Amino acid sequence: LVSDYSGHPFPFELSQHLSKKYKVVHSYAQYFETPKANFNEKLQGKNLKIFPIKINKKFKKDNFLLRRSMDISYGNKMVDLIKVQKPNIVICSNTPLDPLNKITSYCKENKIKSIFWMQDIYSVAINKILKKKIPLLGRIIGFYYFLLEKKCEYNSDKIVVITSDFKKFIDKKNLSKTSVIENWSPIIKPKKRIIKFYKRKFNPLNKFCFIYSGTLGYKHNFKLFIKIAERFPEAVIIISSSGKFASNLKEISKKQLPNIKVTNWVNYNNFSSFLSIADAFIVTLDSDASTFSVPSKIYAYLTIGKPILGSMPLENFGSKKIKRMKAGYISKPGDNKTFMNNCAKLINSKKLRKIFFKNSKNYLKTRQASIDRMITNIEQLKKK
Repeated sequence: LVSDYSGHPFPFELSQHLSKKYKVVHSYAQYFETPKANFNEKLQGKNLKIFPIKINKKFKKDNFLLRRSMDISYGNKMVDLIKVQKPNIVICSNTPLDPLNKITSYCKENKIKSIFWMQDIYSVAINKILKKKIPLLGRIIGFYYFLLEKKCEYNSDKIVVITSDFKKFIDKKNLSKTSVIENWSPIIKPKKRIIKFYKRKFNPLNKFCFIYSGTLGYKHNFKLFIKIAERFPEAVIIISSSGKFASNLKEISKKQLPNIKVTNWVNYNNFSSFLSIADAFIVTLDSDASTFSVPSKIYAYLTIGKPILGSMPLENFGSKKIKRMKAGYISKPGDNKTFMNNCAKLINSKKLRKIFFKNSKNYLKTRQASIDRMITNIEQLKKK
């Protein structure tokens, strides 16, 4: 059973691969606002069943108490699903700590093997965000979630981290059961007809086009898009996202910066076609988030091959990936001068954009290795 709270495309691709040999149940939080995989019923088959977890409340990212209540409900529903499906192995990805604790505790008590697929260091993220909002109480809540994350770590039979940088958060006792496996992105061939549709909709005058696609939260600098729009009024900045920060940008676009275009999540079937209208991609990550997060959108960008402009800490694994692939430029958060200079270089040089395009395409040769390593780790645990 694969429990991917966010419903992202790459864990679902893992489930599809696993279903070639094993029976797989894939579940996700239907109510959680984030880009979703193509959970088409036609993709279900003899060995693959999809179970969306539904909660009849409106998801509000900024309401901590409501989110926690919904997360606990998600955990309860996941335990109920495990009881019915009786899997041999449960894989948890992108799962908040309250439901993750319920799932891993139940699995341990009932001798079901579990894998903690660590996409973020949630306790560090919670601690940093809440300390800013409610300093004293935030520290206490952060420490509670630190202990909860450690409990999940010990309850799990296997831990998979997406970068070796995360290993420093794992207790030494648990390093022997920890593997490092990079994330990846599925490949969907862009369709010319859909590309033309998005060009007509968002960039009919064929201006230089920046695209940002993904969640916009506290760890992202949404004001960066305003600065890009002001500096390059002849360019188009398309943001595919939802939530408070996306709504703020939409209002700013209406009032003063029409070259910012905000749209909701794009259907995953059309996602690669949508990304293909970009001349450059944007990824942003605040300094505080560097230790606990790696932007997975980088992998989707690499499958398309357009240059990536990052405003993110140089030590972050995502920055290192872009630099190693020679797929774009990275500047430190807050260093707007360097970021804007990097934008200008790409706008003014078609030759440079072609070089980055060629370099990015090398990613397609390596992404399968991550899928293979993940399957190998699951099969090794199955044999134990």
